[in-house]
Amino acid sequence: MIFRICKNKDNPYVVVTRGFIYDPDISAKAKGILLYLLSRPDSWKVYQAEISNHFKDGKDSIRGGIHELIDARYIVRSRDRDEAGRLHGMVYQVYEVPASKDELRVVPSKRKRFTPAPDLLTVFERQERDQEAFDQAEELALAKDIAKAKARGS
Repeated sequence: MIFRICKNKDNPYVVVTRGFIYDPDISAKAKGILLYLLSRPDSWKVYQAEISNHFKDGKDSIRGGIHELIDARYIVRSRDRDEAGRLHGMVYQVYEVPASKDELRVVPSKRKRFTPAPDLLTVFERQERDQEAFDQAEELALAKDIAKAKARGS
């Protein structure tokens, strides 16, 4: 199952943060898989074999991309247990931005079929922080380019 931030269901377009697109720590394959997963409906059941039907890559490649996303914390995977504590498989939570240590939480049993979305304010604050860091890096790069141009006498 995938649990993620609720989006406007009346909007037929996929709207995602651009942060993961520029993340140099994940491959293009992982970015494509993440975008595909984020485009799926809320509470969609994840089957790796089904995902590979939508990609030219094979099942092993898709599995590798999913593990890459788990390592980068875009996907949080946990074991699903029923009320008696018996294992019932895996639950996947997919995030548009890497999950913080605080968001790595136990997922409720699939029998409940509900998990609260991360606090939207926290997500927006984190996105704003990331955008500010990106803007500062752009300003610094621009200042360096201007300094180099002045040094060359341009």
